[in-house]
Amino acid sequence: QHLAFGEPFIDGDCTIDLAATDFRTTTYFNSPTACFPADFAGPWPIAETPDGTEVDLSKVSPKGEPYADMCFIKGLEKGEYAIANKKLGMTVKLLWDKELFPYVTYINVTGGLKGYPFYGRWYFVGLELWTTFSDQYDEVKANGSMTTLQPFEVKSADIQLEVIQD
Repeated sequence: QHLAFGEPFIDGDCTIDLAATDFRTTTYFNSPTACFPADFAGPWPIAETPDGTEVDLSKVSPKGEPYADMCFIKGLEKGEYAIANKKLGMTVKLLWDKELFPYVTYINVTGGLKGYPFYGRWYFVGLELWTTFSDQYDEVKANGSMTTLQPFEVKSADIQLEVIQD
């Protein structure tokens, strides 16, 4: 599920409520505007960058702070997250089966993708449900998070999205 949230809902006052333990950046997404380097692991949501800066990934970067990050989140307490915009008095909440989707991919693009075709114009946060702790086959196999389907096996999921007006 490629869920991405943008303006006017997403802004620098938004917070992400996701009970998890750790994150790891991808090995290949190495944007020069990323907060963390490729293949970096840390605690979710607050981690220290290699230069000692503390970053709270649960707070959406304001427009104008040009970041582009992508990481995988693990150690989910439950299959649920919420994004709240206090200024708008609105919260978007997603609920799902954590056993089927035990990871979340977090994509934070707040103007940091400077090249073609983005040119620094994109401003969104993506929180995507994921079955593995990477999107690279060799990494998934190595870290033991590979999901296997038997021939003709069917898996289905119920995903619930709620929009809450405060």
